[in-house]
Amino acid sequence: MIKKIKLVSYITFLMVILHGNSLIAMPKVINILNIDLFGGNSYINGQTNSFGADFVLDWVPVLEFNENFSILPRYCGTYRGNKSLLELEGGGTLYQQLQDHNISVKFLKQFPEAFSLNATLFYMLELARETTDENWLDGLYNYNNGGIDIEAKKVFFSENFPSNLSYGYSFYKTTFPNYSSLASTQYGQELMGGGTGIGNYIFDNYVNELAACFDILVMQKGIFKSSYILSNYNYPDQKVVNISGDYTELKRNDLLNHINVSIDFFFSEFSIGNKFSFAPSVGTYFDFDFFDSNQNYYDVGKYRPTLKFYNYCEQRICLPLNLQFSEPIDLNTSISFQHIQKQYSDRVVQDSLGDYGTEKLQTSQNVWSWNFQYPLPQNFTFIVNLGFISSFSNMRYEKLYLYNFEAWNYSAGIRYEY
Repeated sequence: MIKKIKLVSYITFLMVILHGNSLIAMPKVINILNIDLFGGNSYINGQTNSFGADFVLDWVPVLEFNENFSILPRYCGTYRGNKSLLELEGGGTLYQQLQDHNISVKFLKQFPEAFSLNATLFYMLELARETTDENWLDGLYNYNNGGIDIEAKKVFFSENFPSNLSYGYSFYKTTFPNYSSLASTQYGQELMGGGTGIGNYIFDNYVNELAACFDILVMQKGIFKSSYILSNYNYPDQKVVNISGDYTELKRNDLLNHINVSIDFFFSEFSIGNKFSFAPSVGTYFDFDFFDSNQNYYDVGKYRPTLKFYNYCEQRICLPLNLQFSEPIDLNTSISFQHIQKQYSDRVVQDSLGDYGTEKLQTSQNVWSWNFQYPLPQNFTFIVNLGFISSFSNMRYEKLYLYNFEAWNYSAGIRYEY
């Protein structure tokens, strides 16, 4: 805790030094406010999760001291009663209610030669409950996350090929306050392989992260983006299990390499007769994840170890299409298709009874999404979302997770922007 306070104090002092006497002047306040209110439902393998409401409040009172220095406090609160496709993907617990509270402060400093530096302090609290009568603070899967993000950015001006390069460092820590209860659940027992002695707070972790991004605008018609993120996860209280099922003094350490490459093309407005006018845009996004962990797994029920249990490689390709209509009415609609392929390097499949086979575990998912937005007076927008996901795998043991399923969801509501 003392180290955290020293780090925060140092960053704050550094930003004060960088902007000189700017804080003496009264800042210009620019409020940015977004409010979403949606209702919807989700289905998995034909079973409904019951109708639920979603609410989002995102407020940023920008403090602009001058053209070179700003402070951006932010609060973003989310309540979700409807399940998104990403939540359904795990197939484990379908939360009845979920809420997030995010608080951050961003210091943004502009320097000569189109160079900028920003530092962000952030904290997030997520509360989840499985039944409506459960106390919010007693949720087994509650967690909090806090840390700091530092980013430097350089803009390169060009008539036909303007671009920017950014690079940064992040540190954040995640803790699960109700772990003692979580360890007794089926999920906790499965994680520990049915054994004991792995540690007291095995889900708590801290992360060091490095990132670099490069964007370039091509002839005012397309945007090419690329990024690389290296994340190192440390679990200070999770011991590594060996091939005999015993826990060593070595602690779990994970490494995630994430690569993203994308390109978007923008086209001039098309007209069909005198009735329809729209401007389309299309894109192609590629994501690659390479995950490596020193943690193994020992199934005490089968007396079977699995080394490098969590290691995997994942590839994603997304093809979005967006249409911005201006005639006969002003509206926006988009559709996207995403294919996700995941291969585990050492984890083998199991049959429906839990007996192990010889094939390595693989999963494949196809995700369709559709979005419709119609602007209303007074900064309101009517929005409809539809989504469908189909998941396939050679894994047949689904006592804890669903690997083979179909799910879809819908939501509709109003957005207010100020």
